[in-house]
Amino acid sequence: MGFLMSQPLKCLVKILTILIIPCSFACHKTVLNQFPQEQSWNWLMAGSSPQRNYFISTWTIEPPLQIVKTWKTSSAVTSTLLLTRNLLFLTTKDGKLEIYDLRSYKRLKRLTLQNGVEGTIVFYQDDLIVALRLGRKSLYRMDLLTGQILWKQELGTIESEPLIVENRIYVTSLYRGVFCVNADDGTIIWRKDLKTQLHSSPAVSGQAIIFGADNGCVYALDANSGEQNWKFPTAKAVLATPVISKNRIFVGSTDTYFYALSINSGELGWKFKTAGRILRGASVADKMVIFASNDGNVYCLDSDTGRKLWVFSTPTIIGTVPLILQKYVYFGALDHYLYGLDLGTGQLEFKIKLSGQVRTFPIADRHRLIVASEDNSLFILKSQKNN
Repeated sequence: MGFLMSQPLKCLVKILTILIIPCSFACHKTVLNQFPQEQSWNWLMAGSSPQRNYFISTWTIEPPLQIVKTWKTSSAVTSTLLLTRNLLFLTTKDGKLEIYDLRSYKRLKRLTLQNGVEGTIVFYQDDLIVALRLGRKSLYRMDLLTGQILWKQELGTIESEPLIVENRIYVTSLYRGVFCVNADDGTIIWRKDLKTQLHSSPAVSGQAIIFGADNGCVYALDANSGEQNWKFPTAKAVLATPVISKNRIFVGSTDTYFYALSINSGELGWKFKTAGRILRGASVADKMVIFASNDGNVYCLDSDTGRKLWVFSTPTIIGTVPLILQKYVYFGALDHYLYGLDLGTGQLEFKIKLSGQVRTFPIADRHRLIVASEDNSLFILKSQKNN
């Protein structure tokens, strides 16, 4: 016979649930005993740099690759993976933060974000800045050693990836505009309300912060004041994150065009038409800009002229931003494959079938490529040539 709770007991259970669930980090449980002292390749924010260029010029991982380690995460991994001091950090769709030691290949922690809400992360010093997809106080700073929440700020729903330059956090909030927040104490330095929804993440170069908007415009704001420098209109929503290289902005729109703009004036340098919406950012290497369209193609264009250098076709939608590792391009797709192409020619060098659709953007250190698939799987791959 089932147990029937009295009405007062039900109320008590609800109260305890409200009190206990948000306590996950606020109770100051230790997250890490200490940071490893040795240095490794750092991937501290989405895109690896404030310009969001997804490009490593100094080393590569030669295909073919092989899987050397697989974990099961609590849920599907979100788009962004972070790496520092041989520790891998990720968040999951069910509101978890997971930390992995890449020396021992052990999971160190699985913790619940505030209120159990999905979020994304970026490093500031030895702390994490967490942006939540839902909730009012959606941005907070967490001490990674103690688990203490150092501050919280009310920015509303955040669907994008925050960006940190020095001690300033730049955030595009879905409904409330663009914020510049002091990373040390959480105070709002400035806010710009553009009266439109924002899914695009910001990129920064010099004193300019660049992002797209659902009203179809690409905006440039002054990073110090939040004042608008210029805006460039496209025909439909700009959901993709811009990438910045050599005073040029590269960004795709859901109007199927890929644009190159002047960072100083917003003047159009060139545009390139595809057969599908462009939802994700690009990567830039030397004079090449590489991006994916929902037409199933990966395009490589001359960044100065917009001339097509090569195109690689897949039978499906590309799920990630292409990652350039010196002379190879890696990306994941919804057909479950991780692909590796020759940067110069676009020729397929390698592909491996994973266990689910790939929407988590791959990252790498000097020896390993790290990626996840939507069936709650996390993969470490290494070059077979290194063995």
